[in-house]
Amino acid sequence: MEDAITKKYDFSDFASDMIRNNLISAMERHNMTKGALSQKTGLSWRTIQNWYCGACDPSIVKILLLCHATGWDLSEIIGGILDGA
Repeated sequence: MEDAITKKYDFSDFASDMIRNNLISAMERHNMTKGALSQKTGLSWRTIQNWYCGACDPSIVKILLLCHATGWDLSEIIGGILDGA
C-alpha cells in the first residue's frame, strides 16, 4: 500500500513540474508575458503567477480555457506527462 501512495505522489509532483515547465516554455515560444496571458485569457495575473512559480496547479478547465484563448495546443501544456518524456 505504501508503494502505491508513494507512486501517486511521485507522479503528482512530476505532473505539476511538467505542466509548470510546459507553461513557461509555451509563454516563451509565443513571446507572452504573465500580464499579456492574463489579459488574453481573462484569468487574474495572480492566478498565472501562482501556476508559473508552482504555488498551485491549474485545473483541467483552466488549462482548456488557456488553450482556447491563446490558440495553443493542449499538448503544449500537458505534453510529456503520460509518456514520461
